[in-house]
Amino acid sequence: MRDKGDRLDIDDNKQSDALTDGLMIIRYLFGLRGNSLISSAVGPNAQRTMVMDIENYLKSLTPQ
Repeated sequence: MRDKGDRLDIDDNKQSDALTDGLMIIRYLFGLRGNSLISSAVGPNAQRTMVMDIENYLKSLTPQ
């Protein structure tokens, strides 16, 4: 099981970073979707880079 720090690594580049992961979390919470969600916010060496993958991951972290 991943700990909270790992779960906040939205782009899955093995680092939780306010300027990438945090920015995408804030954008998602403000309702941004599509390219607006990830534009200039995906970190280097990211494993999760596609908009749909990131949106689905963020959705999995939020209560229904």
